[in-house]
Amino acid sequence: MKNLITVLTLVLLFWGEIFSQTIEVASPNGGELWANNSLKEIRWTSSGVTNVKIEYTANSDTSWNTIIESISASVGSYYWMTPNIISKYCKIKISDADNALIFDKSDNLFSIKKLSETEPNNTAAEANIIDINDSLDCSINPAGDIDYFKFYGNTGDTLEIIVKNRNNSELYGYLALYHESGDQMSSEYYAYYDSPERMPFVVPYAGNYFIRFSYDWGNYPNKVQAETGDYKLTLKKYAAAAPQVTYFSYFDTYYNSTKVEIGFYSNRLNTQVRLEYGLTDSYGSTLEIPDTVKDVYLSYLTAKITSLAPNTTYHLRAIAENDSGTVYSSDYTFSTPEVPENWTIKSLDTNSTLKDVSFSDENNGYAIENYNILKSTDGGNSWTKTYSSNYLMKVLAINENIAVLLTGYDEIVITTNGGSDWTTIDTDAEEDLNDLYFTDPNNGIIVGDMGVIIKTTNAGLDWSPITSGTAEYLYSVCFTDANNGWTVGNNGTILRTTDGGSTWNPQNSGTTESLYDVYFVNSDIGYATYRYDESILVTTNGGAEWNSQEIYDGYYSVLSFMDNNNAVLVYYYGILHTSDAGATWTPQKIGTSNTLYAVSKVGNRWIAVGAYGTILKSSFGEVAVRDKNEIPTVFSLQQNYPNPFNPGTKINYSIPKESFVSLKVYDILGKEVVALINEEQPLGSYEVDFDASNLSAGVYFYKLQAGDFVQTRKMLLIK
Repeated sequence: MKNLITVLTLVLLFWGEIFSQTIEVASPNGGELWANNSLKEIRWTSSGVTNVKIEYTANSDTSWNTIIESISASVGSYYWMTPNIISKYCKIKISDADNALIFDKSDNLFSIKKLSETEPNNTAAEANIIDINDSLDCSINPAGDIDYFKFYGNTGDTLEIIVKNRNNSELYGYLALYHESGDQMSSEYYAYYDSPERMPFVVPYAGNYFIRFSYDWGNYPNKVQAETGDYKLTLKKYAAAAPQVTYFSYFDTYYNSTKVEIGFYSNRLNTQVRLEYGLTDSYGSTLEIPDTVKDVYLSYLTAKITSLAPNTTYHLRAIAENDSGTVYSSDYTFSTPEVPENWTIKSLDTNSTLKDVSFSDENNGYAIENYNILKSTDGGNSWTKTYSSNYLMKVLAINENIAVLLTGYDEIVITTNGGSDWTTIDTDAEEDLNDLYFTDPNNGIIVGDMGVIIKTTNAGLDWSPITSGTAEYLYSVCFTDANNGWTVGNNGTILRTTDGGSTWNPQNSGTTESLYDVYFVNSDIGYATYRYDESILVTTNGGAEWNSQEIYDGYYSVLSFMDNNNAVLVYYYGILHTSDAGATWTPQKIGTSNTLYAVSKVGNRWIAVGAYGTILKSSFGEVAVRDKNEIPTVFSLQQNYPNPFNPGTKINYSIPKESFVSLKVYDILGKEVVALINEEQPLGSYEVDFDASNLSAGVYFYKLQAGDFVQTRKMLLIK
């Protein structure tokens, strides 16, 4: 009996030890499709086991083949080079290397085969199976083909889809990832020839996912057009690594500063980015970007380099660093523009584009900032948002209360209360509308695509189609009075009306190039700019004859005249000024290389707008730099000259640094008469013309305030 108890005790101890030792196969556990001759990860969990043996079967348990005799159980995974076989009857068995009775097998069969794209796979239901660490050779052929691939993802998996062209293919397209429910998880355009496109993502919840490759957007699982070509698709685990700088650019450049944007993958580690810049590729100056990024996705950081010297070429590079390594971008160079003269930079702190501007008087105006309308009531010194829309193209300020917007389609938006409320009106033009002109608050003309001209006589509430006699796109329209107007467009098209826009007759421009803007100073003298050419057209007889004048290097140019002689031409790369009716044009030093899009007269000045919130305000006609070579060292306000005066006098002042300048005139009772200057100005010496024709004789005071500097002087007006 004693011996029996001992035997039973030993048996219980043996089985107890076995039961305390466990192994469980995690992957592959059934249903997977693995490529032959490819590296695959076998994963398991264990308890109480020191080493494990790994085997596989390709014939449903009939026979087993050893993968590895012994490996530490605690590592939990092993990368296996799959055999060169084709079988759908595969399983993995993992056992205790010291006790074969302790083991686990895949719950269900998985497959090993040669993986390549199998057509058709044009819908989710026909999707090819792809597994993690698989690479497939695929093709888009014929044009219009679309490819779907299916895989299973576990919650929290960090994966990466890579597409790369092969066989010298020039295929480009659109890569998208969907959950089986149809929800889109991520997307990326692919258009880089032999450069791979990477799309990393974190699996949000377990389930089947579909990779879709096509030419354009398209909704799951619809087909869309795609070019033909060969590519390789790879799905793999995304591992922490040194960062990768994939995008680097400088933009929003002024005479003393520039913004820089860096695009990079931090590769799941906290990554620090900094900029190095200097006069040579040895750099010398460093700008640390305080933000750190830890993400699997492409990240962007923006920084602004300040205190740069004007008219200087700089070298620049980006450095990204994390615990796995440091990477450097290529060396880039950029040049700062010259210090502005006769123009003041008053840009908004935004990366948005200001694509149009219009003022009705010296104070009230509007600007289009991407999808927003901004309003100014102080001559462009400050701006507030008054309206937003899906798309805005043009704005016209008719008076301080009325303004009209073009949306780019056949709708317009009108305010009659200074921008507090806006009303959308369908013109029924059925074409995109490009430009507008109102000769008074009630009568207006709009021109657009396919020769569209429409007219209103009731302040834009109703619009009537007008026969233009052309199907060319019309881009610009202007009038000199209630009757005489012109419009220009594609293929050298110029049309004229002499009856307020009711009828239009073609004029011979002498060109087949596209014309972008038209401006007439009176019924005889007019100008038209090319859309892409470096010239303007000039007429002195109402458009009966046009002559070409080459004046600049640019395109998409717009004109604005102050009077018959003074005008500016704003184009993509700069501004030209004429004071002799266009006989000569002088390039302006505007202090920025940002693209410019539009200009408007503001009282006796101009405001030009462009990329990255750029706003330039001219000082023509009111303020002039007194001495271009003089660099003032102190603030000063000089006595006006002449004094006494009738009716005009000049006021000179100097500021040794960029300041917000206020120069105002007051009467003997201290009442403000006029604000001559009220804006930010760069350092310099200035001369202001003061015309007192409308004032009574007597004593007046003028006060200069610039930063903390304040000075007042007295002057005498005699009549």
